[in-house]
Amino acid sequence: MELSDLHDEKLMDLVRHLRDPIKGVYMEAIVGNKVKQGFKGSSFIEKTCAFSNIDKALSREIGGHLIAKEFILPITSSKKLRLSDDAFYFWNFKKRVVVIGGGFAGRRLLRLLEKKGIYETVLITKHPYFESLPSLPSLIRNSDRIEKATASIRAPFSKYLTKTKVIVDTVSYVGEKYIELKSGRLVQDFQYLVLATGSYYDMNMISFISPTFKDELHKDEETIVINAASSKDLIDYHSDIEKSKKMVVIGGGPVGLEIYGELLTKYKDKQFILISSREILLERCCKASHDNVYKFCMSHPNSTVILGEHVKTIEGKSIYTSESNLVLHDVDICFAAIGFSPNTYFLQKSFLSKALDQRGFVKVNDYLQVEGLTTTFAMGDITNIDEEKLAQVAERHAEIVFKNIQKVDVHKSLSLYKPKIRPIFVSLGPSHSIFIHGQTVMMEGWMMSLVKHLIEYKMM
Repeated sequence: MELSDLHDEKLMDLVRHLRDPIKGVYMEAIVGNKVKQGFKGSSFIEKTCAFSNIDKALSREIGGHLIAKEFILPITSSKKLRLSDDAFYFWNFKKRVVVIGGGFAGRRLLRLLEKKGIYETVLITKHPYFESLPSLPSLIRNSDRIEKATASIRAPFSKYLTKTKVIVDTVSYVGEKYIELKSGRLVQDFQYLVLATGSYYDMNMISFISPTFKDELHKDEETIVINAASSKDLIDYHSDIEKSKKMVVIGGGPVGLEIYGELLTKYKDKQFILISSREILLERCCKASHDNVYKFCMSHPNSTVILGEHVKTIEGKSIYTSESNLVLHDVDICFAAIGFSPNTYFLQKSFLSKALDQRGFVKVNDYLQVEGLTTTFAMGDITNIDEEKLAQVAERHAEIVFKNIQKVDVHKSLSLYKPKIRPIFVSLGPSHSIFIHGQTVMMEGWMMSLVKHLIEYKMM
């Protein structure tokens, strides 16, 4: 038998047969016509797929071929593996890690895995670029030069990832051993799956009643509703923002307030209204910051803040609230920053559906493994961990998952993830930011704004 008789598919069959992190198969060595599973006393496998009659010389040649094809990596030290002395060739099969989602968590994990160099990495993402969501308000600040502003918050994945296979597609179904994409393509033969699909604002939280007319003549007689967390909306409607006279922001959290701050400082000749269902602004992350934020908003004569009111309906160019039946007329644009939800809709009919809580967040253990699974992890906004959903938190998740993938491989105790209070910067326009830590406002002003700009620059 010659190497030329063995096609790549047969070689890959062997690779697939031996890849099995659940059973602890990590290092293998072909010894004559046998395969030694070299971890923690695993026994010989008598059947070696298509390789039942291979001598040592041909085994070496096969090993070289697989290394050339980058299916495997050579291992030179046998002492660490505690293999028998007659093992003449060691194979470390590159295990495949599939990451769904290319945000802060996904990007960080893949960069760490690439640097490690012993994993085959695959990214499945909706977009061919990384996007810094904390920097979205800058699209309003620089709406007069929108192309340059867009380039400052986006970068192709090739800037960060040089060895990862990037698949631009949408996941439609996740099976136990495969991922089905919207295009019909299947992603298979992976040993680790990492979910990092982030979050979104659910626009269904707002009831829309469209006018009966839809002709060109009356197209401007309807409020434009913009998703405050969507770069596409902010880019597509930037010219409408410039032309509008009256705008409303719904939501008194960090995103809503940062959008509102940018609008107030950029447009002195327009009217702005902030509506929050809470009586306290930034209530979730720091109640103590309410006075600071409220004072800033009311320092602008073109600003009105309405607290304790839910938006019930948007009809035509009017916004109706539910508590006091307040009606806001002639609203040109409404920014919606409410309805924070995890991007886990594609898991609802998959085998992972049982791992979702009532709100759709992924239930994880203290090691960021999806509940009940060993080689499936979740990171970032989609986890059910009770903590602020921040970019810095997502990156910390990625660092823990990176460690634990390696530890699952070698059956070591996993690294524990411990949530903790982290610093938060909330921008109120380009030259004023509030620095919050826990329930304390540490500092505010232009200097904190400079710090935030530097952080956002470093994120890219």
